Amino acid sequence: MNCRRFSLSRLPGLVAGALLASMLAVVQVADTLADIQKTGSLRVAVPQDFPPFGSVGPDLEPRGYDIDMARLIGQELGVPVELVPVTSTNRIPYLTTAKVDLVISSLGRNPDREKVINFSEAYAPFFNGVFGPKDAPLSTFEELAGRTVGVTRGAVEDLELSRVAPATAIIKRFEDNNATLAAYLSGQVEFIATGNVVAASVSEQVQERPLDVKVMIQNSPCYIGIAKGEENLKARVNAIIAAAKQDGRLDAIAQRWLKAPLPEELRVVAAPSSAQQSTQAYRFDFAPVFEQSGLLLSGAAFTLTLTAVGTLFGLALGICGALCRAWRISPFDRLFGVYVEVIRNTPFLVQLFFIFFGLPALGVKLGEWQAAVLAMVINLGAYSTEIIRAGIQATPRGQLEAAQSLALTRLQTFRHVVLRPALTKVWPALTSQVIIVMLGSAVCSQIAAEELTFAANFIQSRNFRAFETYFITAALYFVMALLVRQLLSWIGQRLIVGRAR
Repeated sequence: MNCRRFSLSRLPGLVAGALLASMLAVVQVADTLADIQKTGSLRVAVPQDFPPFGSVGPDLEPRGYDIDMARLIGQELGVPVELVPVTSTNRIPYLTTAKVDLVISSLGRNPDREKVINFSEAYAPFFNGVFGPKDAPLSTFEELAGRTVGVTRGAVEDLELSRVAPATAIIKRFEDNNATLAAYLSGQVEFIATGNVVAASVSEQVQERPLDVKVMIQNSPCYIGIAKGEENLKARVNAIIAAAKQDGRLDAIAQRWLKAPLPEELRVVAAPSSAQQSTQAYRFDFAPVFEQSGLLLSGAAFTLTLTAVGTLFGLALGICGALCRAWRISPFDRLFGVYVEVIRNTPFLVQLFFIFFGLPALGVKLGEWQAAVLAMVINLGAYSTEIIRAGIQATPRGQLEAAQSLALTRLQTFRHVVLRPALTKVWPALTSQVIIVMLGSAVCSQIAAEELTFAANFIQSRNFRAFETYFITAALYFVMALLVRQLLSWIGQRLIVGRAR
């Protein structure tokens, strides 16, 4: 195979070439406001899983405080609004890469975010804290020691909780708000860190584990995110917010969604600032990512361990399934047939969510590691069953007849005459499937399993260097895939092909 002749010595050259090509950026004068007027459309990043700020209604249309705010700004600018659903993790990268013009997504303000984007004046109140069952004792951050708290990665609650929680607190970071709430409702975490209005909205809809405030983290009003250098747009947005505060439109939005008037401290209208356009060019800086290299390597080690365990048990399951299906061992052949069809025709992410979030309803609660391993074993087992079965069915009948003439048992025949030659034929396909499963393990970050993608998302949510973080992460996956392929090729040559001969 050509891939076997790939030399790792070429890797630095490929990486350097790709990096050089990506850095060919052109410095331009930023004027998104003029572009909005020219194109006749305002692109706004909004939440879709964070009621009452943003969610999907019964009519499948977006609704919420942030949605109304986006439409108010679009109305004032005289252009239609294009709503772009985002998560807490990717909303700032959407803005810095010009995929949206504004971020109106209950966005809190802090020094780290101010390094990469600008903020408007505050437009909505927001208090975040730690919430949990009413009968759960918790009144101080120190009491979180040894307790499990779920939080949405990259949210203000995540950043502030990481600062004030004791080192022994177990903070589980999930990809989006839906996953965070699902982890709490399924009992995977004891508490969650979120906003007070969000907790109140959830408690109204869910009766199983209503959220009760335990300890407040901070007062963190919501701001609109604006790209660096867009001073004209910032001034225009601030003028719209000021006018909406004065004429009562913003107060009406607060009454509708928060069931309370706009707080007095948010009614104050700031003096307008002069708009000065500036040039804007992305400056590449890999230092913040390399400072977290230990976290990336830890995530890579987690991914490789997950792959090794999943491959060992997944292939064992595949061999058993292939034996039962190829030799029609009843009733296991039909059971494996149903299992294979179900797994191969459902997404891996859905399988993972069912194991992690769904099984606790049946009294089976698995941690992130156990759920990720089980999902990988089940997924790889189904695909390897069919791959190995194809190799078994390709075994010449003459070999089976020879085994019978030698009075070999059925197990001896399968082991010495059927299995090894079959594995020899399908080993390249099995190797590719293992690589696919390893790369697919990136979705395990959705359940807070601390593999490589989880580490990358965590780093990006802190330094907001999306290009640098994911470039290095992609390079690590590339190297891992090459190493795993080489290792499996060596195992196939030494232990499978060699003995089969």
